[in-house]
Amino acid sequence: PIVSIDIGNTVDSIGREAFSECDISTLNMRQASSLKSIGEDAFYKCSVVNELYIPKSVNIIGNRAFFQRVIVLHVTFEDSENPLDIGAASFGYFYDNGRKTVVYIGRKVDISHGFDEKQIGEVIFGDKMTETGCFENFKNLSIVKLGKNIKTISSRAFYCCSSLSSINIPEGVEEIQQSSFYKCVSLTHIDLPNTVKIIGDDAFMYSHVICTHLIIPSSVQEIGDQAFAGLSGDSIIFVTSIPPHIPHYTFANAYHSNSTIYVPRGSVGAYLSASVSPGTIGIITETGPDDKGRKYYYINTIHNCRFTEYDNIEDIFSGTISPTHIDNTTINIENNNDIFD
Repeated sequence: PIVSIDIGNTVDSIGREAFSECDISTLNMRQASSLKSIGEDAFYKCSVVNELYIPKSVNIIGNRAFFQRVIVLHVTFEDSENPLDIGAASFGYFYDNGRKTVVYIGRKVDISHGFDEKQIGEVIFGDKMTETGCFENFKNLSIVKLGKNIKTISSRAFYCCSSLSSINIPEGVEEIQQSSFYKCVSLTHIDLPNTVKIIGDDAFMYSHVICTHLIIPSSVQEIGDQAFAGLSGDSIIFVTSIPPHIPHYTFANAYHSNSTIYVPRGSVGAYLSASVSPGTIGIITETGPDDKGRKYYYINTIHNCRFTEYDNIEDIFSGTISPTHIDNTTINIENNNDIFD
């Protein structure tokens, strides 16, 4: 039986079924700097290969090339600016032994095409990556570590990744695209960096994130429809008095029935204008005071989230907010700003 294979720097291709069904425990390709292609079924159904390192020189991997008997523990795609084409089930497996694969991604590669959706437990992005790609429906993916040069979290990047419990969105991310974290029901916390400009439709919809305070940074210019629908928490804090574009149902859902939207003092009118179409009618309703003497204001087009103005953001955390009084009224959103002095 073959126990170990080392691929040297003079090999430029590995042919179809070259080592199919061999008893291999170690496969070393770290020195394979000339390797360009790995054929179909090249290492099909090998015994137990715990680690796979795909060098940056490789540009194509055939169908089932590394289809193993059991789940591989670690797969590394070396950093490269060139995309990698991987075939169907190229990193699949026969038997689920309970292990989960940790994948390091240093180049553009369609992971969903080559891996089983139950297989991956952790993804680490290298510093050459500027966007995430798609991991839709990877049910056991629980940890994602984004590289420092990620600019875009792709559309449906972690859609229905129901085990995803931890992700750090680093400074430098500018866009969180449509449905990026849709139904990530195990995600418990979100920190948005000060570089995010666009949050797409349904971005965090039904993720059931529990945030004591969700802070929308001043860099945000546009928030998509139902982007935060279904979030649970005490408050949503806008840092800037100039609101981003806010569609009607950005914060829709009953989970927000007890939430407060905090905006800088004097900017409630601007936020209400931003959240409905010009010329439409918005209904502002005052409730309270509560046991701390605070009053709250509801606008029907964002599903009864209550607005409160603040002077200093620190007052939100200390509970010393004294919101502006607004009488019950019906207003024309085109001409409402003067009543919020």
